Amino acid sequence: MSLLFDGGPVNVVVLNCALTACKLAHQWPIALRLVTEISWKGVVPDIISYNSIVAGVASEGHWEVALMVLSLAQQSQLELDQRSYTNALQACAPGHWDVCLSILQNMLEDVV
Repeated sequence: MSLLFDGGPVNVVVLNCALTACKLAHQWPIALRLVTEISWKGVVPDIISYNSIVAGVASEGHWEVALMVLSLAQQSQLELDQRSYTNALQACAPGHWDVCLSILQNMLEDVV
């Protein structure tokens, strides 16, 4: 992470590569921290950034965090896409059917 903050120029592509690395290494807390702290470098995370974090969180079964990350994306005025909803559903699927139904309802309202 220090390379992103102390190294050369950073853009959203570099951020997304770092987030993917975090996802593959099961380090979603670091990915979440990256997204929240990278703004001082002038980098604005995109929907791919948030989807990567949600996918990592989903693979760990933290559905509450996955929904919080999606909420952050929406607060950043980003439109959720099919991958956003799919990742959220995967996070909530094991035993949280009521949350899944709510996500599906939101998806239908957004007409993804």
